[in-house]
Amino acid sequence: MACIVTLAAPCPAWAADLLDSLYGRWTTGQPAPFTMTWTRERDGFAVRWTVPGGREADIHFTPTRRPGVFAGRTNQGWSMFGRDKPVNPLVEGTLYWARSTPDAVYVYSLSVDDRGAFVLDRYACRRAGQGRLDVALQRRLPDGKTEEMTMQLAKAGP
Repeated sequence: MACIVTLAAPCPAWAADLLDSLYGRWTTGQPAPFTMTWTRERDGFAVRWTVPGGREADIHFTPTRRPGVFAGRTNQGWSMFGRDKPVNPLVEGTLYWARSTPDAVYVYSLSVDDRGAFVLDRYACRRAGQGRLDVALQRRLPDGKTEEMTMQLAKAGP
């Protein structure tokens, strides 16, 4: 997978290999399935999943100038890392970004409600053997509490 775009740092080889292993549709199965779909894009990757509360997220990530850091883009616009129509979570929208390490891809989202309270989600996505993906969600709430949930997903399709 080529992770180079204009003014972007090349994706380290381990990051490209890890991303290649994530592509496809993953699910927890029944009764209340959590599904995450990873797809390759010309200059990065996209992830689609259902966030807590039932809203679907469809985020497109592009490499930034920092190796292993990816800017997120939705139909609302780019995250603050982008150059056109940035999303400002203090006004509206959710800020998304991702980073890769040798063993995981972390997807982050930051939203601010109309009272100024924030919710910060971190999804740690790790391959766990053939046909398995472990996803650990850590949600930081405005009262200082943290909610955590771990899911084991199985490969459900390309």
